[in-house]
Amino acid sequence: MSGSYSVWKWRIFVIAWISYASFYLCRVNISVALPAIRSELKLSEGTMGLVGSVFLWCYAAGQLVNGTLGQRADARRFVGTGMLASAALCAAFGTSSKLWLMLLLWGLNGWAQSMGWGPIVKTIAAWFGNERRGRITSLFGPCFVLGHLTAWTVGGWIVDCLGWRYAFWLPAAAFASTAVLWLAGIRSTPQEAGFSSPAGARIGRASLRDIFTSLLTGRRVRWGALTCMFAGMVKDGLVLWSPFLLVDALNDTAAKAALGASVMPLLGLAGTMLAGALVDRVFRGREALVVVALSLTIALAMPGFAAARVVGSRWGLISLLGLCGMLAYGINAVLLTSLPLSFDNVAAVAGFLDFASYVGGGLSAFIVGQLLDHQGWGAVFAYWLAATLLAAGGGAALSKKLLPSAR
Repeated sequence: MSGSYSVWKWRIFVIAWISYASFYLCRVNISVALPAIRSELKLSEGTMGLVGSVFLWCYAAGQLVNGTLGQRADARRFVGTGMLASAALCAAFGTSSKLWLMLLLWGLNGWAQSMGWGPIVKTIAAWFGNERRGRITSLFGPCFVLGHLTAWTVGGWIVDCLGWRYAFWLPAAAFASTAVLWLAGIRSTPQEAGFSSPAGARIGRASLRDIFTSLLTGRRVRWGALTCMFAGMVKDGLVLWSPFLLVDALNDTAAKAALGASVMPLLGLAGTMLAGALVDRVFRGREALVVVALSLTIALAMPGFAAARVVGSRWGLISLLGLCGMLAYGINAVLLTSLPLSFDNVAAVAGFLDFASYVGGGLSAFIVGQLLDHQGWGAVFAYWLAATLLAAGGGAALSKKLLPSAR
């Protein structure tokens, strides 16, 4: 490998890393704004959960479509369009006050956001070839963790100091700026920069029909999608509702709740690196077994939430959020980064698995809101425990399907 190729490869990696981290500026900012929106517009928890569900369901549907389209599309233009559209929709959401308009704008934002993940993973695969999947997961996984952490900590401060509307306007401006960086600096394949593809590069160019058929008929993909759905119920449910939990249980301000809940993505950074190391060094490319191990650990920790909330233990709640965040982000990195890199149609598989993950997340947003309206937090924690056990079961079944095709 020439030195110039190495420089280009890591330039593409850094731009992709920064770009995907920036997606979270216009995605999870709603979590820290929920209490202020509910208070100003006099909305119930169930209604606010519906807003979160609309985003996640539209994102999921978009992943199914855009992951497949992104397999054949030019990643630079495709992702750049999604970034600019998401920034515009996020800014428009900050001006809205009517529920129907908020649902429409945030749902469309979910669709625009879905144009990022699959083509970005495809770009990484095109430039890095057959390098170890666990290593790439460890290096790239922290981008969505740090993006999440930045969006929450800065967003909470903006809500308290400037109001919830600015928590949408300012991130939208920053995201649009990152879109310019992506469009100017990225090259979708080595050929666009004058190089040949590295050994083992996965840049499948099958027809859309063949790609879609392979997603529906592949055993590994189907079991991976089911596992992603249950894992998404836990991760995205915690992401959306953890600031609200701290406001409700500890009477925190938005900024204080955001800071406390930020332990999830902060420790999630360690979780992604741990998961990547487990894939390569312990389980030898068997991603599903990593999912089982991490899911069972979450299940063991989940009952502690109910006890910590009853006694009002800040240390207990934040510690448990950190532990579950670390493990949930590790599972997410394995299922959505490492596993897709083992397929030829990288973008399509990444999009399909992300679709399944956010179907689960959308269900979780709605279910948690309804449980809070009618049952309380105890029922929420029991629901998350059940979803975690189902994710472990899906991982166990996936491991049996994965072993014949493992490296």
